[in-house]
Amino acid sequence: WTFAFVLFLMAAIMNSQGATTRAIMPLGFALGLSPLALIAMYPAVNGFALFPINGPAIAACSLDRSGTTTMGKYLIDNPFQIFGTICAVISVSLGFLIVWLL
Repeated sequence: WTFAFVLFLMAAIMNSQGATTRAIMPLGFALGLSPLALIAMYPAVNGFALFPINGPAIAACSLDRSGTTTMGKYLIDNPFQIFGTICAVISVSLGFLIVWLL
Protein backbone atom coordinates (compact mmCIF):
# COMPACT_ATOMS: atom_id res chain seq x y z
CA TRP A 1 0.00 0.00 0.00
CA THR A 2 2.92 2.33 0.57
CA PHE A 3 4.02 1.95 -3.03
CA ALA A 4 0.42 2.56 -4.19
CA PHE A 5 0.42 5.78 -2.14
CA VAL A 6 3.69 6.81 -3.83
CA LEU A 7 2.14 6.12 -7.25
CA PHE A 8 -0.92 8.19 -6.34
CA LEU A 9 1.11 11.12 -5.06
CA MET A 10 3.54 11.11 -7.98
CA ALA A 11 0.66 10.96 -10.47
CA ALA A 12 -0.84 14.01 -8.76
CA ILE A 13 2.45 15.88 -8.96
CA MET A 14 3.38 14.80 -12.51
CA ASN A 15 -0.21 15.09 -13.81
CA SER A 16 0.39 12.19 -16.19
CA GLN A 17 -0.41 8.51 -15.86
CA GLY A 18 2.12 7.50 -18.50
CA ALA A 19 4.95 9.52 -17.03
CA THR A 20 4.22 8.16 -13.56
CA THR A 21 4.23 4.61 -14.85
CA ARG A 22 7.48 5.14 -16.73
CA ALA A 23 9.21 6.84 -13.80
CA ILE A 24 7.99 4.89 -10.77
CA MET A 25 7.12 1.33 -11.86
CA PRO A 26 10.79 0.36 -12.44
CA LEU A 27 11.36 1.34 -8.81
CA GLY A 28 8.72 -1.21 -7.80
CA PHE A 29 10.55 -3.93 -9.71
CA ALA A 30 13.85 -2.84 -8.14
CA LEU A 31 12.27 -3.05 -4.68
CA GLY A 32 11.32 -6.65 -5.37
CA LEU A 33 7.56 -6.22 -5.53
CA SER A 34 5.79 -8.94 -7.45
CA PRO A 35 4.51 -8.07 -10.93
CA LEU A 36 0.99 -9.07 -9.87
CA ALA A 37 1.11 -6.64 -6.95
CA LEU A 38 2.32 -3.88 -9.28
CA ILE A 39 -0.57 -4.61 -11.64
CA ALA A 40 -2.97 -4.45 -8.68
CA MET A 41 -1.53 -1.07 -7.70
CA TYR A 42 -1.68 0.36 -11.21
CA PRO A 43 -5.03 2.19 -10.70
CA ALA A 44 -3.22 4.40 -8.19
CA VAL A 45 -1.68 6.29 -11.12
CA ASN A 46 -5.06 8.02 -11.46
CA GLY A 47 -4.11 10.46 -8.72
CA PHE A 48 -4.37 13.52 -10.92
CA ALA A 49 -7.66 14.48 -9.23
CA LEU A 50 -5.80 15.34 -6.02
CA PHE A 51 -4.69 18.79 -7.19
CA PRO A 52 -6.86 21.08 -9.32
CA ILE A 53 -4.34 21.31 -12.16
CA ASN A 54 -5.79 19.06 -14.83
CA GLY A 55 -7.67 20.44 -17.79
CA PRO A 56 -10.93 18.50 -17.50
CA ALA A 57 -11.46 19.61 -13.89
CA ILE A 58 -10.85 23.25 -14.73
CA ALA A 59 -13.10 23.01 -17.79
CA ALA A 60 -15.88 21.34 -15.77
CA CYS A 61 -15.80 24.17 -13.24
CA SER A 62 -15.71 26.79 -15.97
CA LEU A 63 -18.61 25.31 -17.92
CA ASP A 64 -20.91 24.81 -14.91
CA ARG A 65 -23.70 27.33 -15.40
CA SER A 66 -25.32 26.67 -12.02
CA GLY A 67 -22.21 27.70 -10.11
CA THR A 68 -22.22 24.66 -7.84
CA THR A 69 -18.94 23.20 -9.14
CA THR A 70 -16.19 25.58 -8.09
CA MET A 71 -12.52 25.25 -7.30
CA GLY A 72 -11.67 25.95 -3.69
CA LYS A 73 -9.29 28.63 -2.58
CA TYR A 74 -6.75 26.15 -1.19
CA LEU A 75 -4.43 23.80 -3.08
CA ILE A 76 -6.17 20.63 -1.90
CA ASP A 77 -9.77 21.79 -2.20
CA ASN A 78 -11.54 20.79 -5.38
CA PRO A 79 -14.79 18.97 -6.15
CA PHE A 80 -13.06 15.98 -7.77
CA GLN A 81 -10.60 15.22 -4.97
CA ILE A 82 -12.79 13.08 -2.72
CA PHE A 83 -14.28 11.00 -5.52
CA GLY A 84 -10.95 10.52 -7.30
CA THR A 85 -9.28 9.35 -4.10
CA ILE A 86 -12.13 6.99 -3.20
CA CYS A 87 -12.12 5.56 -6.72
CA ALA A 88 -8.36 4.94 -6.57
CA VAL A 89 -8.59 3.24 -3.15
CA ILE A 90 -11.45 1.00 -4.25
CA SER A 91 -9.72 0.13 -7.54
CA VAL A 92 -6.45 -0.80 -5.86
CA SER A 93 -8.34 -2.84 -3.25
CA LEU A 94 -10.21 -4.72 -5.98
CA GLY A 95 -6.91 -5.24 -7.80
CA PHE A 96 -5.40 -6.85 -4.70
CA LEU A 97 -8.54 -8.97 -4.28
CA ILE A 98 -8.26 -10.22 -7.86
CA VAL A 99 -4.53 -10.95 -7.41
CA TRP A 100 -5.32 -12.83 -4.20
CA LEU A 101 -7.97 -14.91 -6.00
CA LEU A 102 -5.49 -15.80 -8.74
